[in-house]
Formats: sequence, structure tokens, C-alpha cells
Amino acid sequence: MSKRLHELRNRELAEQYGIECKLCGIKFLRISNTHLDIEHDMTCKEYQEIYGKENLTSRYLKDQNKKTAQEKYSERMKTDNPMFNPKWYKKMVATRTSEESKAKHKKAMIESWQDPENYLTHSEACRIACTKRGEEWLKNVLKGIFAKPNKKEQKLIDLFKEHNLPYRYTGDGGFIINRKCPDFVNSNGQKKIIEHFGTHWHGEGMTGLPKAEHEQERKNVFKEFGYSTLIIWENELEDMNEVLEKVKEFDKEI
Repeated sequence: MSKRLHELRNRELAEQYGIECKLCGIKFLRISNTHLDIEHDMTCKEYQEIYGKENLTSRYLKDQNKKTAQEKYSERMKTDNPMFNPKWYKKMVATRTSEESKAKHKKAMIESWQDPENYLTHSEACRIACTKRGEEWLKNVLKGIFAKPNKKEQKLIDLFKEHNLPYRYTGDGGFIINRKCPDFVNSNGQKKIIEHFGTHWHGEGMTGLPKAEHEQERKNVFKEFGYSTLIIWENELEDMNEVLEKVKEFDKEI
């Protein structure tokens, strides 16, 4: 396209989609520094301070620039995607899986969650989101992140299977009640729940409640719906025989 045709094309687009100069009413795709200097004896910065940055560039041009940038990025990713560069990929994996990197990440997460204000903010945000979007949303979130049993929960799963105890793992979002996702639910029709509490995430430093009070709080959540709850703490798993007896006693309760 010749320069002349390009100018005519831009003028047509400006008339149709352009933004008006607040000083003279002429439409432009972008109000240039040259126009402001020659016609109004001012700079773009001065114009922006008076009329705002949004009045310098038309929405059409912003959308075109965004589209062009996305197309360029998309094309580059097809031919020069760093994720498919073996050298870069190996370096990234080595960095992220190094002991130093893991230690830094772990430290940052612990510090973040040990801040009571930060912990309550996240908890409240989750509660509000679940209330607004419903329990089906929470279930889909857990499935989306491929929630699976941790090592301690797997020990309980193995114990239940070995001794034919009727409790299935539901910590993956398979069962939601009152915006909570219990770890294990009785599979024989009894309204019984087993929760595994880690000493870190359910300790007083994280919950702000004494151990007994935190336990009762969780039991009350499920009690509203007629469920009785047994809570097994992480340190109790050191003696699996004792845990087994505790679960059998709980299972016998009516």
C-alpha cells in the first residue's frame, strides 16, 4: 500500500472509529504530539494531564494493537517457544527442582500462612467464593487441581482397606458438606466422618484456637447435618494399632 493510500485509509478509519481532539474536534486514531505542537502549542504530556490518558488513543487502535501483539506472540510461540527449547527447559527444571529453590519456596509459604491476617484473608475469600458459587464450584476446583491424598491420608486409606473398614476417601472433592470437604466418609450408610488433622495446618498457630476448641468447631459443622465426626491427628499415626482401635470404637457407636 502506498503512503498516500495508507493516509486515506487512516483518515477513513479515524472518521469512523477515531477519538476527537478535545481542543479542535478533529478525529484521530491517535492524537499525535505533532498535531498538538503545531495546532495547539502543547505537548502530549500536557494534554494528557488535562484530559486524561484515555483521550489520546482511540479504542479501535488499542484493540488493533492488542490483536497485533497477540498474533505476533502466537506466531513466535509456534517457532520459538522457550518451553520447547531443550537448553532453556533443562535450566528451568534444574532451577525449580533445586534444594535451594524448594527451601526458599517453602519458607515463603510458611511465612505467608503464619501471618494471622493473611491466613484469615485467604480463609474468608474461600468462604465467600464457595458461598456465592456453591458447593459444586468447590468440588470442581478440587478436581481441577487433581487433589489427592497426602502421605498421612494414604496411611489411613491403607489401614481401612487392610481391615475392611467402611470409609472412603473424599478429600478430592467427592463429598462436600456445609462448604467443607471431609477426608473420609462412611460408605455403609452411617452418617459418620473421619478427619485427619495435620499438626501444622490445624495447629493453634494457624487456626488461632486451642486444639480441643478447633476439634469441636469442625465437629459442629458436620453435626448440623446429623454427622458424627472422629478426628485423627498427625502425631497419632505413629501408633497405627492405637488408631485402628480408635476407628473401630467409633464405627461401633450408634
